[in-house]
Amino acid sequence: MFKDIDATTRLSVSITEQNIDYWLSQPFISNKLRDQLKSANTLIIPNRGYSDVSIWYFPEGTEDVLRFLKARESNGLNIDICIEDSDFKELALHADVFTLPEFVVQSIVVPLLISLLVEYVKHRFQSRIDTGVVKSKVTITDASGKRSVTVDYSGRANEFEKVVGETIKLIDSVNNLEQLQDTIGLDYQERIQRLSSDGEEKNAKD
Repeated sequence: MFKDIDATTRLSVSITEQNIDYWLSQPFISNKLRDQLKSANTLIIPNRGYSDVSIWYFPEGTEDVLRFLKARESNGLNIDICIEDSDFKELALHADVFTLPEFVVQSIVVPLLISLLVEYVKHRFQSRIDTGVVKSKVTITDASGKRSVTVDYSGRANEFEKVVGETIKLIDSVNNLEQLQDTIGLDYQERIQRLSSDGEEKNAKD
């Protein structure tokens, strides 16, 4: 379920069973690639086609994102892409919105992944950071590998860091993922709004 942070920023947090093992079991993955991906703790995953569900694709710019992240792998981050080289396709989506590829990531390295995505978004938009729009979907799997939650963000590029970052902190504070949707309520909204207010006050002072 989406929650409106403001008129231009929307966030969805939901429980899912589509963890790394789920994606490794997909029929479009060969045994050779499956063995290679088993060592990854972060996967870029494809989207299913709209009119033809047999087609899997990635948003335009995925290869550049992967190259950016690969060049900065450190502190245990091990990233790979969940598709055969011959099946890799990029599709242009909304011209006025930059869509990051979707990720499935183990919880232990999610702070590092998010910090790198924030860095990439700033690099991508540069002077247009205050007017740019970004979409992002990250699925986080807990240490047991059995429970996962998806954070789906759509909104202003300059809000991406604090909204997604605060959401990750909130998820980390919930031991039982089944309680997550109850936790995301007024308390969550108040925390996000407080972050936004603090940011606006800081900008006004500057």
